[in-house]
Amino acid sequence: MMLDLALNPTAVAPKLHRGELGYRTDDEVFDETVEMYLAAQDDSEYRPAIDMHKHRQMSPMLTAWVLIRPFTALIALGLIVNSGKTWLLPLAFLCGIWTFQRSFTNAHNLVHGSYPLPSAVKRPAREVLMTVYGLMFGYASHLFKEAHFEHHRPANRCGVKGDPESICQLPMAVVVLFGPVLTARIFAYGFKNARSRFDRIMGSVELVGVLCVIALVVHSLVRYFHGVHLGAFERTFAFYGAEAMLLLWLFPLNAAWLPHQKCYGTMIGAARNTPGGSYPGFMATVVSKMLVGGTRWHLLHHSYMGVPSCNLEGLARDRKVKAWMRLQSIFDDHHSH
Repeated sequence: MMLDLALNPTAVAPKLHRGELGYRTDDEVFDETVEMYLAAQDDSEYRPAIDMHKHRQMSPMLTAWVLIRPFTALIALGLIVNSGKTWLLPLAFLCGIWTFQRSFTNAHNLVHGSYPLPSAVKRPAREVLMTVYGLMFGYASHLFKEAHFEHHRPANRCGVKGDPESICQLPMAVVVLFGPVLTARIFAYGFKNARSRFDRIMGSVELVGVLCVIALVVHSLVRYFHGVHLGAFERTFAFYGAEAMLLLWLFPLNAAWLPHQKCYGTMIGAARNTPGGSYPGFMATVVSKMLVGGTRWHLLHHSYMGVPSCNLEGLARDRKVKAWMRLQSIFDDHHSH
């Protein structure tokens, strides 16, 4: 039963339509503005207009930093793993999480074309970097691209039939146990519905590359546990590779289930800001940056897809945007009772 759900999550997805959201105003919890929002046929009329040019801007220094930081974290991991100090290994594990999450964040932003790459090499640079970052966290970026574009179509909401990334309606146990199955579904959708032959070929090459990397990681781990001395590079490769396989297994939970677990068929119910983006506190913010990376402001990402992840926190401080996000809290609070 659980495997059946993992193979076909939308089998239990609700067919939601406007006017069938089940909200009630008898207790006068909602004011007139919220009632109008929930009854609206077009969410966009309640989405604040912003200066997209302003919020998409990134300095060359910032662009360079976001592109190299997965590598800096990986270098730090390697230095720690090869230092011989076992008490530092938890720090190496955190560096691995940082490498994985930032590789995903970069691949995701490149899929959306959010980074201001040099115009002369923008297309080839984007395609190459998508492949590089995808391999760093074990993903075929060009197969993910088509499924993700479909996920962002206005007609789709996570939890509604038609969304290839729709898993938020599944029990958490299914998502945790069958992470690789859910990932394989994304790749299969991307291969079948690729917009171009180039995407299909690149995605296939990336998928073969990921499988080869996994095989090499397993080989290195077998050598290590048989007492073979590993060189510095292979030791780093084996440590991060093993960690990345664990994180990849849990990736659907982090990237799709968590940001969309409350879904009601509207823009405000399509995505939610995950902890750290919603809750105050220094530690909550630090931990969430490590664990959920670019998904922290997921509601804003769905609403303003062209804004790079690193600029979403600044966008969230906008007065009008902050008031609009408050509607999400009211909406979620009402449906949680």
